[in-house]
Amino acid sequence: MISFEMKIFLLGPCYPYRGGISDTNEELAQTLHQQGHTIEVINFKMLYPTILFPGTTQYYAKDEKDLDFRNLRLINSINFFSWNKVVKKINSSKIDVLISSHWTSSVSICMTYINSRVSKKIKKIGLIHNAHPHENLLLSSFFLKRYLRSLNEYVAFSKAVKEQIEKNSPEKIGKTFFLPVPNKFGKPVESIVAKKKLKLCSKTKYLMFFGIIRPYKGLDLLIKAFDLLRKTKNNIELLIVGENYESINNYQILKEFSNNKKYIRFINKFIDEKMLKYWFSATDIVIQPYKNASQSGVTSLAINFEKILITTKTGGLSELIENEKNGFICEANFHDIYRTIDKALNCDKNIVIKNLRSTKKNLSWKKFTKKLF
Repeated sequence: MISFEMKIFLLGPCYPYRGGISDTNEELAQTLHQQGHTIEVINFKMLYPTILFPGTTQYYAKDEKDLDFRNLRLINSINFFSWNKVVKKINSSKIDVLISSHWTSSVSICMTYINSRVSKKIKKIGLIHNAHPHENLLLSSFFLKRYLRSLNEYVAFSKAVKEQIEKNSPEKIGKTFFLPVPNKFGKPVESIVAKKKLKLCSKTKYLMFFGIIRPYKGLDLLIKAFDLLRKTKNNIELLIVGENYESINNYQILKEFSNNKKYIRFINKFIDEKMLKYWFSATDIVIQPYKNASQSGVTSLAINFEKILITTKTGGLSELIENEKNGFICEANFHDIYRTIDKALNCDKNIVIKNLRSTKKNLSWKKFTKKLF
């Protein structure tokens, strides 16, 4: 824990980029600013080439947002010359700490280059969201090792990620801090208010899959589990809320989808940050049916909005959950997901939410930054 003000640069995506890495950097920068540190974000002017990006856009719809810290768009992830300009800026700014993020091998190359060439007097900390990308990319272990060498220390966002790092680079010093709950999306609202806002039925119970739709997230398992659930539960619907990074047809061709298409709603778009609280507040249970994962920002979102969470026992996904206390853990198969949903629907909701609030108190950004330095 530190008791003096520092000059800190945060290297990575931030607004106007969308997504969990950008949101995490924004929350971290805002918290450091509030604690009296001088903070600047060295952001990307080009993160992913448009032709390679699988979604509709990398950006929030609104181009400008008032931030309490400087947010400089300087890095081009594939332009070596921009990396050198960033190195010169960092070295001339006399900063104390440089914080960068690792989540995918392709972007870690420029992060490694910059970290390796800034002054050794600057402390370099890496925030590791994923040790390896969700898709098995050639040389990911090599790029991770190079990135870790460019740091003084790292923070892993789950125990599972730290274990992967220790196998790759056992000599590196690291810590494990769980991803804090976000502040930027607001507080929970009354369920009835949220349902009215979203034009949902006030008497229906809603299950929600939230986030980018990708093969490893197990949406097919959830649809099959929902099919079993509908055989005994009539007042229940499934909300699939998020943009697809693969064909939606992969799920719509399932016979279990066809059996229940009246009760499955695809909200196939990226949810604006001002609307996110309504989707979580309208939902009874958030479900993460992932087949594999390192950790997920959806866990922190569900805890923030005090929603019962069902998560599979894969990677670091369930590390924050005490089964049948502050949430539910199941195996990554549709039969067990079905059984766990049924159990969660019949649990004492007040006890689970009381335990969730206790978990939430320990996951503040203020506590995170106190442990970071």
